[in-house]
Amino acid sequence: MASGLRVARAALLALAASAAHCAFELRTIVVDGDASLPDASADAPAPDALEEGPDAPPADGSSPDAPSPDVPAPDAPALDGGGPDAPALDTGGPDVVEPDVPSPDAPTLDAPDAPDSTGACAPGELRCNGACVDPGINDDHCGACGTVCSLGTGCVMGRCVSITRAGAACTMPATGGGLDPAACGNRLRCISTETTPMCSLACTNNSSLTTERNACGGGNATCLSYGDGSTARSQCTQSCSPGARPGATLACRSGFLCTGWWFTHATSTPDAPGCVAFCANDSQCPSGLRCNPRDGVCSVRGIDLTKLADGMPCDPTMVETPPGYTVRRNYQCRGICFNIIGARPTEGVCGSFVNLALSPSCPDSPSTITPGTADTPDNLGLCIERSCVRNANCTAPLVCRYYEDDLGRPATGGPSACLPPTASQPNGRG
Repeated sequence: MASGLRVARAALLALAASAAHCAFELRTIVVDGDASLPDASADAPAPDALEEGPDAPPADGSSPDAPSPDVPAPDAPALDGGGPDAPALDTGGPDVVEPDVPSPDAPTLDAPDAPDSTGACAPGELRCNGACVDPGINDDHCGACGTVCSLGTGCVMGRCVSITRAGAACTMPATGGGLDPAACGNRLRCISTETTPMCSLACTNNSSLTTERNACGGGNATCLSYGDGSTARSQCTQSCSPGARPGATLACRSGFLCTGWWFTHATSTPDAPGCVAFCANDSQCPSGLRCNPRDGVCSVRGIDLTKLADGMPCDPTMVETPPGYTVRRNYQCRGICFNIIGARPTEGVCGSFVNLALSPSCPDSPSTITPGTADTPDNLGLCIERSCVRNANCTAPLVCRYYEDDLGRPATGGPSACLPPTASQPNGRG
């Protein structure tokens, strides 16, 4: 992990992921040592406590609580290891996929723009026509100055390749995946997300990116997986680069965020990054819904700044059904109430997610709460832990304590944060 959050292992217990809600719903985070993942059946909240997505009815007129087979419903336990049912595939076979070779239509210039040696560019960039560009993702200078990718292709790792329909915007979502061939082709289906519908398909995570691309319709697609093993949830989407500028081939479209779901994996090792739904403002939500940028979800409620700020203590077991919602969940925080110690389910800390492509800082107390990030480039930050030097910097029952190893021994030479007390540090730093 990078600065701020020192998560040795993040445990995904209740990631609410349905056609109407694939939100970042993390219930337990282990902050000390290298503890084993807790048993999901023991620590997972009751089904009616899981978060539900927006209550706006689906486009097909079905019940808003009806889950999509593409991904598991948030209020179903989904702990039996069964993966989501993939929507039926057309018997006519997948869309034709262009090979990952330079586009034959890309114009060949007799005298391509030579890199300009004047001025320094960042490592890996070239200066073309007086501007620094990344030749790995720039459609106008793909691999070299002046190499332009033609219509229908884009620059991926310095080569012009066919563009995937996975992750593309669509307009006809339905339970099980709607048919929207104009947007999604004959293979992918239109599914609802926390923001706007996208073309996708249930898939299986694979170490081969080529295998994932073929399963997801080709081009620059990827199978993005959150979680591990039999409880992992995977879906096709567009692969992305966290450093891509808006409009580039590997940049996510409005209302989506580039991440490898690092915090959902036991080793905190990110998957190949892909675009996931995550709103930043109301304009990225369907009509009538509002955005909560703390969890990236469009709903009837949006963000409530009267709730507890990040770093404040909360009780994940306290649930309610506020006006406009149909299921009970925890609404104590502006973001999410995270259970920090699985064996003590009532002890939590409020936290939020942040899209680092839009803001490098946490929304509450940015001078003392630093985004936890992946070890590799990623646009997802996690804001939970407030740095401290004494208990007075924290809100009871949180105390200012050092991080601990897997044997419960405090790392007194390192930083400290506002966390629940432990057996070795019952009184914090005084």
